Amino acid sequence: MYGMILNLFGKCFWLLFDLKATQKNIYSKGMQRFLFSYLIYMLLMATLALVSELYCIGTGLFLVDALNHGPTDMLRILYSGGAPSLPFTIWGADGFLVWRCFILYSGVSRVAWIALVGVLSLLSITSLGVGIVFLLPNQLEGLWNGHKSSDWQVLSQLFQTTTLLGISTLIINLGLAGLIVGRIIYHQRFILKTLGDGHERPYTRVITMCIESSSLILVVTAVYTFSTCGLLAGTNNDPLGGTNRLISNYSLVLFPHICVISPLLIIFQVAQGRAATIMDPSEIEIRMESIRFGNSQVLRANEN
Repeated sequence: MYGMILNLFGKCFWLLFDLKATQKNIYSKGMQRFLFSYLIYMLLMATLALVSELYCIGTGLFLVDALNHGPTDMLRILYSGGAPSLPFTIWGADGFLVWRCFILYSGVSRVAWIALVGVLSLLSITSLGVGIVFLLPNQLEGLWNGHKSSDWQVLSQLFQTTTLLGISTLIINLGLAGLIVGRIIYHQRFILKTLGDGHERPYTRVITMCIESSSLILVVTAVYTFSTCGLLAGTNNDPLGGTNRLISNYSLVLFPHICVISPLLIIFQVAQGRAATIMDPSEIEIRMESIRFGNSQVLRANEN
């Protein structure tokens, strides 16, 4: 998974650098700096997640104290090891989706814009708040003081915290993906109504691109959430507990890396020129414009 991130990072970095070197008018200088910084930030968070996971898994497997404490403590080590980077990768992925929403909805009516700002602000505050709760010192400290309670109580508290993060991420990404796809479908219908048939294929590619990137997070989050909820609904002697625990473990390990891959796929496809073209209604009889997530002028629609 980390190898895929390195591959995407290298391709995105090279494409953006090539666009800058050839001075192709796709991204402004400010947008290029932002994308370079964003790529580096997400790579650092993925690296931190990998190092934390490897260190904590190694600690749980090879340290004598961890082996003496049993599998519950090793799970606790694994989960707490992923804590430092997981919320930051989620914030990075959610922030990218929020930014795309603002760009796609530029030019709407004032009432629609105010409603959009309210919805996006609510989703952003929810993501930020749940992530902060996940990183609270009391939560992390409680993971290491589990010997004061039974193993099942420790795991229940641990799973409840991560499940809250998973559920919120699932809902937020569903909402943001719905806003993005809905706006693109609106533009598609506007162009079809204006120009007739034969122009729907570019929009289909854009919708597919957005769904592909968002579905990665949605699938992993849904698998983790349902497996963890099944674990919480059972008991310590539940025969399905081992399976649910294994699924939730693997899902949580993949979680931060998927949050990095999702936005990198969008940057890569747009920079490579795989994104479709969208008509600017002010130039509807002149030319087709490429979708550029950093240029709000491209996606303005005449909604009067």
